Amino acid sequence: LKGRQEWQGGIYEAMWVAQDAHRSGSEVTICELMTPESGSMMIQSFLRTATMALTSIGRHPRIPTLWDAFGDQGRNFFVFEPIEGESLQAYMRRTGRALPEQEVIECCLQMTEILELLAMQSPPLIHGLISPEHIIRAHQNGEYVLTNFSVVLAGGATQFISGIDRSRLSPYMAPEFSRGNLDTRSDLY
Repeated sequence: LKGRQEWQGGIYEAMWVAQDAHRSGSEVTICELMTPESGSMMIQSFLRTATMALTSIGRHPRIPTLWDAFGDQGRNFFVFEPIEGESLQAYMRRTGRALPEQEVIECCLQMTEILELLAMQSPPLIHGLISPEHIIRAHQNGEYVLTNFSVVLAGGATQFISGIDRSRLSPYMAPEFSRGNLDTRSDLY
């Protein structure tokens, strides 16, 4: 288990690292989305919206590609390509120091480019979970990759966020999250 985000109404997203039997056992990242009443029209609509949005942005070289999306026994799974590298959080824990200034600047420039792409989507896409553990320093080319996109937010299901207890959110999330007021500025926070 790489992480878990609980939303309102019994909905949660859990990120897993797994081996893909369809791709010779290669490593993948899976987002498991648990929703009550997963067969409802509203849930199916937001799942379709999320799949289309995540497929569209996954063409960017610093965003993991969505390889597959499927449901099984009321649970929904989104399979993303693996990203080889180390999260900023893991790097800082391993080295005991912050990133050098030039790397911070490069990382910020690359993340700003991604946020610009997200803002240009129709409707604009909000990542919502940006934190040092979700930014990966790729092993090649000195690139940074933004991972762990929320399926709930990609699907525009903000009704599951409004009123959420602030203690259930990452300290990196904008304060307006708990009020359900989200827009592209929330990721800049």
